[in-house]
Amino acid sequence: MLLLTKRQNRASAGGRSGMPAAQRLPAFAQERCVLQIVPNHRQRQLMQRLRGRDWVRAFEISEGPRTLQVLLERRWIEQRGVGPDMAYRITDEGMAAKTAPIQQI
Repeated sequence: MLLLTKRQNRASAGGRSGMPAAQRLPAFAQERCVLQIVPNHRQRQLMQRLRGRDWVRAFEISEGPRTLQVLLERRWIEQRGVGPDMAYRITDEGMAAKTAPIQQI
């Protein structure tokens, strides 16, 4: 009987509770997940460099591959070409995200 109670306590304390992941997060972490829709400083910087220009070749961009990957996944920038001919430009969605006001925490 005692082992069963300990297992139940462990499961309800932090294990698999059957709740969606977003509901298990603390309040500050839930707010942070919502705020991730707004680009961070590094992403804004890159989009600013692409703003007002047509296609910018990849060797002119000094950002890391992870930043580019996130921007591409969110469709804030688009990519064309392969290898040394690869180029990027900002999309209309990217302009809207870049010009959105930064939310204060």
